[in-house]
Amino acid sequence: MHLATGHARNRVAAVTAATVAGLALAAIPGPGYAAASPQPALSLTAVTTATIDTLGTPLGFQLANRGEAPATEVTVTYDGSRLTDDVVISLADTATGCQLAEKVVTCPHADLAPGQDDTVESIVLASRPNAAPGDAGDLTVVLAGTGPDGTATSSRLSVEVTKRPDPDLAVSVEDLGSTEEPVGSGETHPVRATIINRGRTEARDIRLTLTLPLGSTFVERYEECDYTGGRSGTPPDGYVYGPTTMRCVLPVSLPPGYLVRLFAPQGDEALFHVAVGANLPGPQRHTASVEVDAPAAAEPSDAARSTAAAEPSPLAERIAALPGDVEPWATPRSGPADGAELATRAEFAIWSKPNTHDFAVEAGAVTGAVGDTVEVAYTITNRGPSDGAATWRIVAPRGTVLLPSEWCSFTDEQGKPAAELTSVDCGTGQPWLAEASGAGTVSATIRLRITSTPGTNGSITVRPTGASTEKDEANNTVKIVINEPGGGGGELPITGARPGPTSGIGLTTVALGVLLLLLARRRPGTAVEE
Repeated sequence: MHLATGHARNRVAAVTAATVAGLALAAIPGPGYAAASPQPALSLTAVTTATIDTLGTPLGFQLANRGEAPATEVTVTYDGSRLTDDVVISLADTATGCQLAEKVVTCPHADLAPGQDDTVESIVLASRPNAAPGDAGDLTVVLAGTGPDGTATSSRLSVEVTKRPDPDLAVSVEDLGSTEEPVGSGETHPVRATIINRGRTEARDIRLTLTLPLGSTFVERYEECDYTGGRSGTPPDGYVYGPTTMRCVLPVSLPPGYLVRLFAPQGDEALFHVAVGANLPGPQRHTASVEVDAPAAAEPSDAARSTAAAEPSPLAERIAALPGDVEPWATPRSGPADGAELATRAEFAIWSKPNTHDFAVEAGAVTGAVGDTVEVAYTITNRGPSDGAATWRIVAPRGTVLLPSEWCSFTDEQGKPAAELTSVDCGTGQPWLAEASGAGTVSATIRLRITSTPGTNGSITVRPTGASTEKDEANNTVKIVINEPGGGGGELPITGARPGPTSGIGLTTVALGVLLLLLARRRPGTAVEE
């Protein structure tokens, strides 16, 4: 019994020792069992529905790092090679550093820290005009990066793209006036615009933008429209300085293959008229434009229909009052027949009558001596009535040189900067509005350095360059006057005796004669013997 018990105790001790040793070995990591280093785990999720139309749909994606280490060298690739040919891929305004090649866009992205996410919107998908609605293929998006040890990591997502049916609008518009019959101050003229639906679905709530040149504006001011552009304030009667842009939503329903005219076929009745101001330059061909588009087709609710029917807007009433209605777009007599020549934006001309302006320049005199630098203040005003354009030329008087000054181009014949010139050309590079606008005057100074007695041949001459005619050239030039200190003028004749030796001698002689006369009067009288 004693021996058996001893053997049992030895076996227990041995097992216990072996177990402790095994646990100790297990606690010591060996080179073949090193723990893996932390890595990033990239995640990619679409945040917008890829249903597109001809207006274009920006696509957004959420980028995330769900791992335990930062991801560097991050890029996002949008592969549209599996999209149908009638889908166009382009860069969004928010895209930064992206490259587009064929239908593949690659964009760099900042590092993603563990737990960080970001939303990007770098591409826009659009269907081409007249694209058949339905399946448009799929877009493959890959988010890629690198872990701390150089291990590449990525996340891939496939997005199904669908083309929604939508209207395909086009617009045509006639010119206002012509070279033979131009338009002029105080006149109003109808805008003869036609909108055509070349698409596959009905167009409702058509958005229209009408843009005019400065010097013309809109007669009607519909409360449903926004009017912007031009100058603020109220100009004198007859002058027009805006608004120049009008944006409206037209409450019309235009079926596919139909057109609607915004004017009466006969006479001057129209939805929109243009007023011409006294300041519109001419004779000239001015450019205006009309642009249309429509939201993607969608059926309005019954409530919306009943509300619209119960509360017609002034614009809707005016449209309804126009002669005629929407009609099929099929023949030349119905409207423009060649749809390929039409677009959502159409330019038209406003042919203006001859106009005149009166540019006048004024300058103040300055005083300076040889070695001085003086500043000559001058103003140039367009007294109107026409807006215009002009430059001016400054010629330095003899004995002076011009120094760099505002509005003037100080370059030599080789186009290199010049420190001084004897003549210089100047200009604002902008249209020169009439003073009725409140902005028709340029006030500036020209710097001159006096090197010798200034001459009288310096001048500032304004030279109109616009379409209108200058009606008074007599006030287009002013002389530059530099007076000498003490009231004298440059190269002016000097009258009166000059102070010098001769005049000094004369003054001395006069003084001596007066003295002798006084002494003679003070001499005592002499008796005369008879």
